[in-house]
Amino acid sequence: VLSAYDYGGNFLSVHAVAARPVLVDVVAANWNLDPMGLEAALGPATRAVIVSHLHGGLVDGLFSKLSEAQLRGRPHPGVNTVAWLLWHSARIEDVGVNRFLSDRPQALDEGWLGRLKVPRRDVGTGMSDGEVDELSLRIDLEALRGYWEAVTTRTLAVVETLKGTDLEALVPGERVRSVVLAEDVVAPGAEWLTEFWAGGRSRAWVLAQMALLHPYGHYYEARVASGLWGARSP
Repeated sequence: VLSAYDYGGNFLSVHAVAARPVLVDVVAANWNLDPMGLEAALGPATRAVIVSHLHGGLVDGLFSKLSEAQLRGRPHPGVNTVAWLLWHSARIEDVGVNRFLSDRPQALDEGWLGRLKVPRRDVGTGMSDGEVDELSLRIDLEALRGYWEAVTTRTLAVVETLKGTDLEALVPGERVRSVVLAEDVVAPGAEWLTEFWAGGRSRAWVLAQMALLHPYGHYYEARVASGLWGARSP
């Protein structure tokens, strides 16, 4: 049993063990599994329940279990810092949802750029190890948490305005290129990312990839980093 709105890998994991996924609706207020629906879905054939914490609920455990030094540092050479992973994920979602999927200003432009104390507007793709380390050391962690929550709130607000037919429309490639260029979304050397986004993507793809699959992938990467620091999973 799992939420009908969840990380794609969870559905694939169920199929990988030849099980049948039973989908439960979400609570409109937070997009997490509806407890009443869960109770109704349980039965004699139930073997497991997958409960994911979406959007704002993702980062709480990371901030509560890791010290400031651990959030900012690398637990092992080549492993990204938790601070950078959260910043990068929020930047991608902010741009994708607010600038590609809808036509709203980025959450970043509501004062978060200054509060984060990170003097760059790009999404972080292509950064060197040195740049990642520098960003991780200077970023304001409380502001990072606030920015993540602001992006989450924006995403939920945008999703509530969408109809099923809206998701079928393509995001014009020229719009993507225009936004990227005007708002310094992609750093020099990572121009391939612009063309990846501009390659005839549907609004459904933007929502699924930039607001769900991408942040979830990096969340699990952050959980690995957290485990390497010795923090136990819930």
